[in-house]
Amino acid sequence: AMVDLGDLYIITSDERAQQTYLNAWGILQETPKTQQLAATFFGSPIRLYPTIAPFLYLNRTPNAVDPSDELFIDLQYDVSPDGRATNIEVIEKNVPNEQVRLLRATLRASRYRPRILNGELVSTDALKIHQLFMVINEKPEPDEKQAEEASAPSKDVLPEKVTPEEAVEPKEAEAPEEAVAPKEAEAPEEAVAPVASALAPTPTPLPPLAVEEILATDALPSVGQ
Repeated sequence: AMVDLGDLYIITSDERAQQTYLNAWGILQETPKTQQLAATFFGSPIRLYPTIAPFLYLNRTPNAVDPSDELFIDLQYDVSPDGRATNIEVIEKNVPNEQVRLLRATLRASRYRPRILNGELVSTDALKIHQLFMVINEKPEPDEKQAEEASAPSKDVLPEKVTPEEAVEPKEAEAPEEAVAPKEAEAPEEAVAPVASALAPTPTPLPPLAVEEILATDALPSVGQ
């Protein structure tokens, strides 16, 4: 439990980590069996954080590498008494420098349980790491020279001078044809009033008897003569 507490202090950069480790190592020196356990815990540096995967990944195979070759980086480094990686050096590699920078940054951020020798926290020198890489895209990756050329700003290419063709004058718009005025509607012919056959009726002649009665009436003397 005390060793786990020391690991927590190392990961969180707590100054109590070193004294906690020394206390745990002292307790484990009581019996030969616990001494063996102390050698397991503190005989060599142990990475606590972060855990590096067995493989890291590349988008493409570098051009200078055969597809059947192993992709790797070999680094050498030291671990200080406070559990940090120092003096990181590249031994050999066949991957782009960008991957080397990423691996270096990962090691600098790592935290280790330091080694204890004869009751003292000590540094451990010349540790090595062989980091492997896998390709997730089969297309070849540009080498460093190609990458620099691709990242360099391209020179502006001046376009060839082209003599502009004479502008063609647009044709004048043709005047619209004069609208033909619609013919005036012919006035409707005056309605011909129907000729009234107003002929006076022919007087009906009186019968002879009626004429005689009228004459007789006129011949009568007036009353009072």
